[in-house]
Amino acid sequence: MKLDNSTSGILIRTYLFGAILLVIFYAVIFYFGTSLTEDNNSMKRLAIVGEHYIIKYKDAEPKSIKINPLLTVYTDYSVLPESLQKNITKDWFGSSTFHIEHLDVEFNVLGKVIRHGEGQRVMYAVEDIDAIELEDEEVIILTATVFGGGVVLLILASAYVINSARRISKPVTELAKKLKDDEDFEPIKVDGKLSDEMLQMEEAMNTYRAKVAHAFDREKSFTRYASHELRTPMMVIKGSASILKKSTDEKVLKQVGLLRESIEEMESLVQTFLFLARDQVESDKVLIDNKLLEGMSDKFNSLKDSNNVDLNITLLEPFELNACHQLFSAALGNLIKNALNCTVGGTVNIFVSKREIKVIDNGVGLSSKPRNDEGFGVGLKIVNDICNKYQWQFSLTNNVNKGCTASVKFREANSC
Repeated sequence: MKLDNSTSGILIRTYLFGAILLVIFYAVIFYFGTSLTEDNNSMKRLAIVGEHYIIKYKDAEPKSIKINPLLTVYTDYSVLPESLQKNITKDWFGSSTFHIEHLDVEFNVLGKVIRHGEGQRVMYAVEDIDAIELEDEEVIILTATVFGGGVVLLILASAYVINSARRISKPVTELAKKLKDDEDFEPIKVDGKLSDEMLQMEEAMNTYRAKVAHAFDREKSFTRYASHELRTPMMVIKGSASILKKSTDEKVLKQVGLLRESIEEMESLVQTFLFLARDQVESDKVLIDNKLLEGMSDKFNSLKDSNNVDLNITLLEPFELNACHQLFSAALGNLIKNALNCTVGGTVNIFVSKREIKVIDNGVGLSSKPRNDEGFGVGLKIVNDICNKYQWQFSLTNNVNKGCTASVKFREANSC
């Protein structure tokens, strides 16, 4: 059974635990308090009544005088019952309770020193308290009655507390549910009568949501505007490159080729930013097959050659992925580029399946900076943003021996 960790559940458990401990504590206190009070009252009564009769018979000869069915006065130690003589010495005086084990009886005894003739003696007033004390069974029944009454009160109070706890925690639960379910950043309104603290929480939460919404809108607006503004100069540069391509100078043609590659890369980046800025996740599907992956690999031929890297891409089987072609290509492309930049004279192995993409290199790892690190980290940030958009899991870890492994795990509903 799953433990209820809601606010009401915690309040109810805390109350019940404390209340049960309190009922048990008071039942124990009542049990021992009853016995202690009973003994103290009996001893106080004996101190008053017993002393009165001791003084009254102080001149009597050694004998036992039965005052009433409970109280007996013994004028000398020699006339005390043998069972008491075993527990009391001749020179003992004062007051105490004695339990005679073999007779299973209990006596309150008052011993008082009295002048007798030219000397003194100790006289005793002995009260049989078994006749008037509550039996153990009676004490247990009385304690059980008190305990049972406490349990009944506990049940009634628990019903009230449980209802109150649920009523108090209902706004918190409703607020948490709305925060979880609402995809927009509209102000949240919790129904019902709210406490002052809850009103402050609601106001603070709405203020925070408004700030987050404003920040998101500002980021998306900037991305859209910047991307659109970049298109115009890129078109101009692309047109100029087309004109320069007509040149017969090999050096010029080489630079034109590099220029066109940079323009294509910039156009792809702008498109990626535009897709990331969209609110809704596209319902497009991209076919992941060898043709697509080979095309991705060919884009990095110059980087592979310059770093002397052997790039291997393995596709377990073709599949369709619920994602935008542009964003998937951007994610995989940035992973490949990052691995190639981190590896010199090594190997990059890429494994693609319905469940995940794994990019394994034997380069410098995460603790060192790669070559051409001016833009290092930006590509991975784009990968992370794309994964967040589609709720994929992105991770980057060091290998045991050398290099690192980048992993993107798809949602089960994303691939088919």
